[in-house]
Amino acid sequence: MTGGSGLIGSPLSEALAGAGHSVVVLSRAMRAGPEGIEYIGGRTTSPGDWADAVAGCDAVIHLAGEPIASWRFSALHRRRVSESRIEGTRELVAAIAAAPPGRRPRALLCASSVDIYPFDRSDDRYAEDADLGEHFLAGVCRGWEEEARAAAAFGLRVACLRSGIVIGRGSRSFKNLATPWKLYFRGPMGDGEQWFSWVHVDDAVAAYRFVLESSLDGAVNLVAPGIIRQSDFARAVATVLGRRVWTGIDEESLRHHLGEFADYIVAGRRAIPLALERAGFRFVRADAPAALAASLDPSDGDDESAL
Repeated sequence: MTGGSGLIGSPLSEALAGAGHSVVVLSRAMRAGPEGIEYIGGRTTSPGDWADAVAGCDAVIHLAGEPIASWRFSALHRRRVSESRIEGTRELVAAIAAAPPGRRPRALLCASSVDIYPFDRSDDRYAEDADLGEHFLAGVCRGWEEEARAAAAFGLRVACLRSGIVIGRGSRSFKNLATPWKLYFRGPMGDGEQWFSWVHVDDAVAAYRFVLESSLDGAVNLVAPGIIRQSDFARAVATVLGRRVWTGIDEESLRHHLGEFADYIVAGRRAIPLALERAGFRFVRADAPAALAASLDPSDGDDESAL
């Protein structure tokens, strides 16, 4: 597992170990782990001895990547986001290809994002067979998934899990949305009518386990069925924090302060988890207010030191 110490990777590796699996986690540094979890040092963006650990594994779960959430899409940030996903996945598949045929994994589960779809404020639903977008992150996701699908040539089942914003304590993307709202805006960002694709970390972990143990392959939208608009998100946060909803911040101001990143806040798309639901997966936290209540501490963000 790459990215095994992140928001999804950490509870997922613990859940798999608790179920009796042996988990090998690729980390930036080797360290001791709890029973059932072994940490090895290395990065998928650089060849190294870590590649030898792929041989003999039943499956590979690829979660690693430079955090996308940023208040500015600088050239350096864009390069790191792209290289960590596209080149990192290419190196990982190369390690799979180098393993003896009889010892190659049988499945590759690769993280991806619903940002692969176009920006669309309409009510159109985006299932896994929908058209893909042309903006920066859509291009990153296309390259990311293409590199992952190359593993199919070596006999692996490949599934790309396209997640929305992961709701949960410790989520950087969620914090970047929720904390400024708590401190300053206290209202919808933009007109509030854009769709907000999200999933709670508990369901994300359960979905990875479900896909791992099933025969699902191809694209898999990892979003809660209870998708809401950004204005509903603002009201749900207000309810959890016991605060009033204010006017919010208009689109022009967001674009002035955030540049290109504003597109990912004022626009969106209505992604739906069609593949998961057809396969029989059941979401536990499909209600946005309840998921937010489990993810926000009302005392967080009361002052600027919370940033």
